[in-house]
Amino acid sequence: MMSKVTIGPDRIFHVNGKPFFPIGARHMPIGATPGFLKKTGFNCLRWIAVGGDGMTLPVTPLPKNLGGLMFYPYLYLLGDLSRDEKKRKQSLAALIRKVRNHPALLCYEQRNEPACTWRDYARAQGAPEGMAAGSAVIRELDPDHPIRVGHLVGNLVSTLKKYNSAVDILGCNPY
Repeated sequence: MMSKVTIGPDRIFHVNGKPFFPIGARHMPIGATPGFLKKTGFNCLRWIAVGGDGMTLPVTPLPKNLGGLMFYPYLYLLGDLSRDEKKRKQSLAALIRKVRNHPALLCYEQRNEPACTWRDYARAQGAPEGMAAGSAVIRELDPDHPIRVGHLVGNLVSTLKKYNSAVDILGCNPY
């Protein structure tokens, strides 16, 4: 049975109608298993769904036994359709079709820290319009799972608001 994830009016996650507070592992520690993460207090984990080029699917196979954890695929570049639109859209759609009915799917993670300009001061890592277009594809193919993004805390609220239409859940990475 696939999962259905909603965000209630109280802004609380609900998985199949039950409240859920995500405590996610961003990376699987070396030598760890999903069962170990569950035992230490995590209830979900990030799945690196694409390769370093941002286009290859998938770089790491989704574990067959998630040990009771939910997962969220990290879309990296796929969710930003401002470049390589046709190729990214095809790969994004293929990925969504692959995971959307998985019973442990929690949400999708769009580009991490998209407004960050540390590598190229002239341009943000993710384009708000391109990410909104990618999120529209996700929402069309899978209306049952929200989309999240983690922002870097060093940007103005006015800058971060440009990404709001691309996501349902906002977080900050407090370094």
